[in-house]
Amino acid sequence: MAGRALPAHLCPGGLRNPPDPVLWLFGAQHAGAPCSNRDWRWVFSFLRLTAGFDIGEYLISYDRSSTYLRAFQVGLLNTALVSVLGIALATLIGVVFGVARLSQNILVQSIARIYIEFLRNVPLLVLLILWYTGVFLKFPRINQALTLPGPTLLTNRGIAVPWGIPTETYPSYLFILGVGLALALLATAGWTWYGRRTGRTPWCGGGVW
Repeated sequence: MAGRALPAHLCPGGLRNPPDPVLWLFGAQHAGAPCSNRDWRWVFSFLRLTAGFDIGEYLISYDRSSTYLRAFQVGLLNTALVSVLGIALATLIGVVFGVARLSQNILVQSIARIYIEFLRNVPLLVLLILWYTGVFLKFPRINQALTLPGPTLLTNRGIAVPWGIPTETYPSYLFILGVGLALALLATAGWTWYGRRTGRTPWCGGGVW
């Protein structure tokens, strides 16, 4: 596919209507011309310099004495985490409200319809500005944090929730948790098989399973 026509004095090799790849090569070649004329060079040595700023959330160790490269890695991991969580939550919410929209229950169907019609075709940027300016900025300052059960702290800088810190017993905890989950799955499968075979509802702990 032919690209746009260039002025005659700029046409590489005299091509009046060069193809798109030629335009790309021509632009890349001339983009570096001002840099070479001023003795500028493309270098990445600055990535080894100290960043000197804090990052609120990080998945790997980071402080203000870390390098720009470390800050870049933290940013990539944060972006990946937000993307994965966003895709998972969006898929879950979409499936729930999509199924609810087809429900025979009038109340459930009406709630799903209102939610879908209200948010349909609304740009994400508009929602982000709405949530940021209309919700998060209305929270109290950090020295006047709103404390919820947990405790969970709500401030205009974000939401702080309790989180476990792994210690030397953390591997043992994971092992016990895994064994417990495996036993629960086996017990569920066994009670389900017993109920289907006998036709009676299994009982467990005095209640219906």
